Amino acid sequence: MANKKSSHFNKDARADNTASTGGSPSDDAPPSAAPAEPSVTASDKKRQPAATDSGALQEENKALIVQLQRLQAEFENYQKRSERKQQAAQDKGAFQLVKELLEICDALEIAVRHEARDLAVEGASPEDAPRKSASASAGLRLLYAKLMNILEKAGMMPINALGRLFDPHLHEALLQDCLPEQPDDLVLEELQRGYLFRGKVLRTAKVRVNTHMRVPTCESEDESETSGETPTPGKAGKAAQSEKDATDRGDA
Repeated sequence: MANKKSSHFNKDARADNTASTGGSPSDDAPPSAAPAEPSVTASDKKRQPAATDSGALQEENKALIVQLQRLQAEFENYQKRSERKQQAAQDKGAFQLVKELLEICDALEIAVRHEARDLAVEGASPEDAPRKSASASAGLRLLYAKLMNILEKAGMMPINALGRLFDPHLHEALLQDCLPEQPDDLVLEELQRGYLFRGKVLRTAKVRVNTHMRVPTCESEDESETSGETPTPGKAGKAAQSEKDATDRGDA
């Protein structure tokens, strides 16, 4: 009991002392030291160059992305060039094949024309002709039509020459005529049909052209002689004249 009373007395004495001094029990404690500066550890030292490495990696990534984009563009251009070369090779092969098949078309066309001409001379129609001849004629026409249909689907187109002005890129003048009432360089007759294949000239059309240059049967020559003027040759006339001059030089 005595110990308990003494402890209570000590507590009351300390409380009174605190109240009289106006402080707290911790005021009597010695002042604490100033906070120490944070020490730089090894992990912090590793973090500092890590930021520098991150920037270098970003620059490297950008450079790699640019390089990959350049390589992708070059590969796409290579693919396009390869496709163009492959298409050009295919067109060249098809061009040569169609050009050779065109000779068969010409033979069939001539056969069909001769058959029709013979029937016209004899005064008989295909229905009145003998059955064997009519069957052969029908077979030729059918074969010719099917072959032309296949070639046209492949890209072959006929050159329309009759009634058009002479074009040295599409027409070849084999014969010339002089009709003053007709325009100069007008195609009067188509001797052999020409064809285009996928925009390229497969064969020029062989034609007869009207020209107002010096031709014995041309009335314009007489008029030019009386007037003292020299007639101006057209495209076909110039082409024929150049061929004649080349032949004369070769003979000389």
